[in-house]
Amino acid sequence: MPPQPRPRPSRRRGTADDPRHPSPARSTEFHLTPDTPVIVTPGHLAGPGDPDAALAQFFEENETWQRWRPRDESTLAVHEQQTARIELDHEADGDRPRWTIAAYTSPVGELHWQARFCARTPVEIVMAVADHLASSLDQHPDARYDALLWEGRPLDAAVHLAVEDADPPWRETALGSDFTRADGTGGIHLPVQVSGSAVAVPGAVVWGGPRGYEHLRWQAEFTAHCPNSIVVAALNEVVEPQAAERLRGQVPAAHVPQVRIGARPTRSSAAIAHGRHHPSDCIRPAPAPIDPAPPGGERRRR
Repeated sequence: MPPQPRPRPSRRRGTADDPRHPSPARSTEFHLTPDTPVIVTPGHLAGPGDPDAALAQFFEENETWQRWRPRDESTLAVHEQQTARIELDHEADGDRPRWTIAAYTSPVGELHWQARFCARTPVEIVMAVADHLASSLDQHPDARYDALLWEGRPLDAAVHLAVEDADPPWRETALGSDFTRADGTGGIHLPVQVSGSAVAVPGAVVWGGPRGYEHLRWQAEFTAHCPNSIVVAALNEVVEPQAAERLRGQVPAAHVPQVRIGARPTRSSAAIAHGRHHPSDCIRPAPAPIDPAPPGGERRRR
């Protein structure tokens, strides 16, 4: 059996509303300023959040990873075995990869697999993958390599298993290469792999974004050799999205009519800005007013 990721209690949050069926935001007398800490449901439409704070929290919770700053524009998290790393590009925007998570065959070996997340990707999606990788690497080596690097189950079977109990059911194409949420705000694409092709084709693409704004979608691309469990860790955040914490100004305007936004009792604006799931008592969100519509390269040693 593949190792299961350790629980992430500090990043999960329940709400009185079902995050899979958010009600549209409506005009209200309740006023939210850009600096107001809020709860956004569902989290996969909450916007990217604060990547720097998310990475800082990752370091706090994972002592086997070390920070390395090779350039001003990027920060690396390197596992103590030097077979995995997480790179944050501080200057990335739009479709450019802001996050790159990669595993290598040995400390000085070749790239084995890679996952890249564009700048619009919510930090909860990225950290779900990072947390699963971290927990897998910290387990017994035999279990780690058997389950994390050499899983035998086909990816399409793993995806079917992940979405089969979704309510409402996900839509699936006839060829089984695309699975989409019933509300059209997220899904996964499994590109056809052509053996011998010189063109690099991702093994899977998990995506999300507001309906009617395809150009604003976020994307997470996983290479063909990426373990199923890594892909599914990201997919689960779209199948069963949790509420996410943000500052009101961090929620993209185009997302607002398709999410529920509620003010949260102020704890610390800095903590809220982290953009991660946090445990607290269930709070029914109040509606918000409607707004106007390196991966690759030479590896370096620490």
